[in-house]
Amino acid sequence: MSDIKVGAIIVTYNPEIDRFKQVIDSIANQIDKIIIVDNNSKNRDKIKEILKSYKNIEIIENGKNYGIGRGLNIGVEKLKDSVNWILTLDQDTVVLVKIKELLKSCQLENVGILALNSVGEESKYNNEKFVNGDWPIISGSIVNSEVYENGIRYREEFFLDHVDMDFDFSVKSKGFKILKTTKKCIDHQWGKGIKSKKQRCEPNFRIYLTIRNGTRLFFEKKIPLKLYVGDNALYLGNFCPLLKNFILLPVILVLGFVDGFTDKFLFFEKFSILS
Repeated sequence: MSDIKVGAIIVTYNPEIDRFKQVIDSIANQIDKIIIVDNNSKNRDKIKEILKSYKNIEIIENGKNYGIGRGLNIGVEKLKDSVNWILTLDQDTVVLVKIKELLKSCQLENVGILALNSVGEESKYNNEKFVNGDWPIISGSIVNSEVYENGIRYREEFFLDHVDMDFDFSVKSKGFKILKTTKKCIDHQWGKGIKSKKQRCEPNFRIYLTIRNGTRLFFEKKIPLKLYVGDNALYLGNFCPLLKNFILLPVILVLGFVDGFTDKFLFFEKFSILS
């Protein structure tokens, strides 16, 4: 394990520059190679200016926003043959631990993903360091390169929501284990959406994507009914639709379900009607 090599992939789209620099600073001195895949950010020049200060970072500039799945796959192709593990991070997730030391302290036999926890749960698990973690999010996942050698990739057509659940299912279906830390290892900012006076709100196209992609996974038998219903209820309960478009919510839910059931993206391609 002494020769362990770790790469990192961050897909960017209009990041907050100060926070993004904090993210880079948290990993630059401990990661062998960092790939930034930029999805045509409006502030790309500022991103590139920050990255000039680091020697182990390469930026790949996309001509349009291809979403998280394709961005990650582009990074994987750059890294998978030169490192043992790949850390995937959101553009606003700061790492709080030493990645290589953490990997060395874990029994990694047949582990496909080691997920970094965003909350402290040591007491919940009787101070165990690592426990099973069935459905980790993309940000903070340290992925064994053997996963990619088995042909597993991120689902590009999902664009954003539920790319993680599809990936997690594929990893488990190949017989890999998924573990998570019980200690808080990342400072993760959940997507900010659009804030109302009382509650954070997601734009309507995010609600559509969540319903659409979750429905697709359910009908592909990749997630159980309990998780499908609970995940959608939690999302809608915590992230209200824009009140000015509240009348559109039943329409968005129906369109998302229909497109998920039929495996189409008819309305995502025109999500100006959903914004």
